[in-house]
Amino acid sequence: MPYRGDSFIVYVQNPEDTFPLIRVCRRRRDRTRGRVGIEEELGQVGNQNGFIDPNYDKTANEIGRLILDNSDIIQDFRA
Repeated sequence: MPYRGDSFIVYVQNPEDTFPLIRVCRRRRDRTRGRVGIEEELGQVGNQNGFIDPNYDKTANEIGRLILDNSDIIQDFRA
């Protein structure tokens, strides 16, 4: 049975140069267990300043904001 609802993937990739890259992607609605189907990449978060201790909250807020702003369920609820 397929999952229902909005589903997102947050990738934290190894740093290529100086800092990790965080990618937020939306999963397909018709995905099935054991398969990862990415519909679209919503954005990338992080820079060399985003991973200094005082900026962790800023990075977390950016990740959460990408998810909330792109959730059909949340947007329907707010309307």
